Amino acid sequence: MQEKFAKLFDDAPQVSYDTVRKVLRAEFGKEPAGPDGIFEIFEEKAIASASIAQVHRAKLKSPDGDGPWVAVKVQKPAVSKQVEWDLAAYR
Repeated sequence: MQEKFAKLFDDAPQVSYDTVRKVLRAEFGKEPAGPDGIFEIFEEKAIASASIAQVHRAKLKSPDGDGPWVAVKVQKPAVSKQVEWDLAAYR
């Protein structure tokens, strides 16, 4: 049963890109991507989503334009409520 529930939490619905953008702007004061952004490229669609966060691919800025690709984990806004529910479900 625990294995089945773990799969459900790993396939949680994604929050919208607009929500992700707001989280990043609140934390860093910049857009996710662009000339003045945090990253050179920030993919709007998450590659994974769980109950408390989701992961996006992004390309780091570099002088030669060949920055590495990284995984950016963005915490979902309602995480405090969700953690309580997740822990109760786990127990």
